[in-house]
Amino acid sequence: MIYHNEVYVITENKSWLYKVTAWAITIGLLLQSFPFWQGLNGPQPVLAEAITAVSALDAPHNPTIQPDALVHPISISRVQSSYQAGGTAVITYTVSNNLPPTLFPDLSAAANVTETVAILAGITPEDDLNTLYDVSLSLALLPGTTYLDSSFPPSQTAGTFDWDLPVIPPGTDQLLTVTISLPASSPGFTFLDEGALVTATAWDIPFSSNARPAVLAPDSIEPALLQPAAAADLSPLPGW
Repeated sequence: MIYHNEVYVITENKSWLYKVTAWAITIGLLLQSFPFWQGLNGPQPVLAEAITAVSALDAPHNPTIQPDALVHPISISRVQSSYQAGGTAVITYTVSNNLPPTLFPDLSAAANVTETVAILAGITPEDDLNTLYDVSLSLALLPGTTYLDSSFPPSQTAGTFDWDLPVIPPGTDQLLTVTISLPASSPGFTFLDEGALVTATAWDIPFSSNARPAVLAPDSIEPALLQPAAAADLSPLPGW
């Protein structure tokens, strides 16, 4: 009985300011639940951060979002040894991990050279949180181009070749060289493949990147493109 009386007294003695504040908080919470109020007031900070995070993860698949190293950690480039028809060519693909490292050596200013080397040797780059795993490169060759050799053994399905590459620690590259035989002639610009696709996972999230197809230059230049133009005539003008 005394307990209920004490509660009753406390409730009755609450000031008008307490009641007004409680009503204001209740109304504010109700207004935030309505879509039109959210549209006028803009997203809350937590919601804005969530939207930013989702947009970042979608960046590799959404061309309207400019990716950077944090949301698009993998890239691939291509260099070929020859652009002329006939013979063979070596195509070098460089797969890069654009993420920064998270593992740093705990070096001391008092450590000597031997101790410093031992500390550095104790770090395993593959254990870094930003390492790329499940790295795979896929390449489909076009008719007239034949696979000869590569620095890693591929698996083949028809004219498509797939390579499983080692894990790539942050800030490092992995090279893949592919040797192919070239078509005997190239009347015009001739594509040799459909472009390389590399895939990998970081933080259990899949990412991918593409390289442009390898190409051959034409065997010859059209005569019409070699006709002299008046602007290129260096002979003196009449009267000079």
